[in-house]
Amino acid sequence: FKARISEMTDMHKQVKEALKEMVKRGRELGPLFAPAQEEINARLLSMASDLGTIHAAHARSHAALEAATARGESLDHLSKGLRAELDATSASEARLKQRSAEEGARADA
Repeated sequence: FKARISEMTDMHKQVKEALKEMVKRGRELGPLFAPAQEEINARLLSMASDLGTIHAAHARSHAALEAATARGESLDHLSKGLRAELDATSASEARLKQRSAEEGARADA
């Protein structure tokens, strides 16, 4: 039993020394990471600002696209209406020409 206590005490000392060494390294590394962390934070803030600008530009582009699409649909509707009127006018013109030719032929007869 005493041998086991001695073994556990030695293991405890080794773990305690390892923990002290880890704490010491952690304290030494902390100041080394601070400038890198500041640079990373600055980059992230810059990226967030850029993302906000890009998002706003995207929203404006999307609104412009919606407006252009609506305008295109309106022009398409207008074009179809004008095409229908042109077709009706062309048909009416053809009937009038035919009637005029028939009347001219009757007058000559």
